[in-house]
Amino acid sequence: MSAARVLISGLICLLSLIAVAQQPLQPRLYTMREGLSQMKTTCMIRDSRDYLWIGTRNGLNSFNDRTFQVYDQQDGLAHARVHEILESPEGDLWILTYGGLSRFNGAEFENWERPFLRVLNSMVQDGDGRIWIREGTDTALVMFDGSEFHTVSAPIDGFFRLLPDPRRGGLYLNDEYGYYWWDGESQLDTLRRGESLYQYLNPVLHDVDGRSCGVIRRESAFHIFYLDDPELDVIRIEGGEFEDLADHRIAVLHQNRLWLPDEGESYSRAISPFTLPTRILSDPSGGFWVAAENGVGFIPPRFFSNRSEDELPYAWSTVEDQDGGLWFGTFGFGLYRLAEDEATAERIPTPGIAPTYFAGACSDPEGRLYFAHLGGILMRDLDGE
Repeated sequence: MSAARVLISGLICLLSLIAVAQQPLQPRLYTMREGLSQMKTTCMIRDSRDYLWIGTRNGLNSFNDRTFQVYDQQDGLAHARVHEILESPEGDLWILTYGGLSRFNGAEFENWERPFLRVLNSMVQDGDGRIWIREGTDTALVMFDGSEFHTVSAPIDGFFRLLPDPRRGGLYLNDEYGYYWWDGESQLDTLRRGESLYQYLNPVLHDVDGRSCGVIRRESAFHIFYLDDPELDVIRIEGGEFEDLADHRIAVLHQNRLWLPDEGESYSRAISPFTLPTRILSDPSGGFWVAAENGVGFIPPRFFSNRSEDELPYAWSTVEDQDGGLWFGTFGFGLYRLAEDEATAERIPTPGIAPTYFAGACSDPEGRLYFAHLGGILMRDLDGE
């Protein structure tokens, strides 16, 4: 083969690789089809080895970017229903379950039995290694000292959650009005308070650098800040509009809108493809992982696609059909479909069904689509009916 032909062949291969590399990556949803033990995720962390750990209502899952490994009682876990996960400074995993607390050293589980039957839980480890657990709406905290559980009077009344404070070694607490810092003994400092958040769907926050974030509501707007600098607002959200106020590295999920930090600047993706997200984590690649009610999703780095609220109002659930079209169920505005080659979404008639809350969507292996709404289940068959 001549040198010219070798050069031309090399250029063709190079151009082909460039073309493939320039194709935009799409978000991916991992479900039971890919090996996840259960669709309804409850918690998610990334450990120091870059493994993803996902808690569900039926199993603990580890993910190595290729495959899922599932753990349950048969493997030594205290219970298959997982509430929370955290990693200790030594690299062990602490797993809060329905039947007690488990510690996993990478090879085997060690369990401390105690029922944790409530759904809403939070768990953090303080600077002294003590594990603090807030169970549901109980008025007391549970403290685990490494060998035994102790009931401790809560420093504030009402329902609240726990957040870690790696800088000072204490605990952050937040109730429906604001945020506090507690040393685990007697000192309680009020950081910031606002109007009640009880009746609102609050933003899900994650800082890429691991700083704890907070949100309060004042005069119809959400104010987001770092708990170690509580008086400085870094983000303001009002009426679905997102405003950067200071430098930050916070990812925000709110009402199925998604804002992701990109090299220090925020960009928005108006519609999240994940239903009722509960956690968001950054990935070493620059992408993000989302734990939601319909599985675990991955958003590639630098991916975004904006759709205005006028085009897709209150989008709540999504599913892809066999032709590559995206279907969106909304809150009160019916169904929409966005074809792969179309610029705008099309409103899909649903005769006899009021345009109510479309809470979830999925497809079966044959390609039929299913939409859960307040009146039951709507199915779209292979004939488009």
